[in-house]
Amino acid sequence: MTTEPQQQSARDRFIGVLRSRGMLKPGEEWVIDANLNAFAHELADRQRAWAQENQGALAGNAWDKVHDAINLIDPEQS
Repeated sequence: MTTEPQQQSARDRFIGVLRSRGMLKPGEEWVIDANLNAFAHELADRQRAWAQENQGALAGNAWDKVHDAINLIDPEQS
């Protein structure tokens, strides 16, 4: 038996708060997912734009590492 609390994702905690306040009914999780995905995409696009503007300052393989990190948030569509 472990004494560590069960790890929940930020999404699950957010949904739990909304449910506890009567702001989310069962089956409406898709609304949260759609909005979180839209936010992640917007954030990644902003980061891609920054990386593009600062491409010259990214030495060596830093460019690839920056894009790898951004793609963890929101993979680019090929």
